[in-house]
Amino acid sequence: VSKTLGDGYTSLHDCVCQAGKFWSHSEGNATKCKECGEGLLCPGGREPVLGLHHPPLQAAGFAIGEPPRDGADPTYVVRCQDSVRCPGQTKLGTCPPHHDGIACDACTPGYWMDHGECVSCD
Repeated sequence: VSKTLGDGYTSLHDCVCQAGKFWSHSEGNATKCKECGEGLLCPGGREPVLGLHHPPLQAAGFAIGEPPRDGADPTYVVRCQDSVRCPGQTKLGTCPPHHDGIACDACTPGYWMDHGECVSCD
């Protein structure tokens, strides 16, 4: 179920998803509000800066693969070892600074893992 931004709107482009759902585009170009799956945070509505449908975010403790296109399902959902590596409220497919890997469980060159956090070798 979607809702419009206000009274009197008549276009599909005026529809937004409610919290707990995200705007999904199937390959047949159909659009709908899809239930937020495990590991996702779905604030619903629109992004304040660009006014686009608000995409889902990663929940704390999860690493989510960036979808191949806007509105598509994520490429993977993985539980992380902890919320230090995967703090949540972040864009799909991203890790904290200097973290790398599918579950953000590796460090970029020049850093080492200390209790889940990537620390500089210097």
